[in-house]
Amino acid sequence: MKPAIDTDLITLHAPRDFRGEAATTFLAEAEASVTPQLRVLELDFSDTAVTDGGGIGALLELHHWCVAHAPQVSLRLLDPLPEIRHLLELARLHHLYVIIGSRDSFDPQS
Repeated sequence: MKPAIDTDLITLHAPRDFRGEAATTFLAEAEASVTPQLRVLELDFSDTAVTDGGGIGALLELHHWCVAHAPQVSLRLLDPLPEIRHLLELARLHHLYVIIGSRDSFDPQS
């Protein structure tokens, strides 16, 4: 996975199958992408078709890691499928991540 890099924003593309080892690898790559000047970490879920408890756990762990090591970073999930978005809402992760759908408009300051 090659991140799209800006000075204060990075976009990472989540794998199609966001479970198990793939979710763990993605978590490590996301943590490694964080720099002191980073303000927004976007996780592009537009190609992600499936996740499970391991994937949800990786997202929760990334949030906790950012709170502890990079509190300046805002986390965004981009364009998850409706089924994935529903799982995120069931897990209450929509309170921790800004979730932006393809039809949603967003304020770059959020």
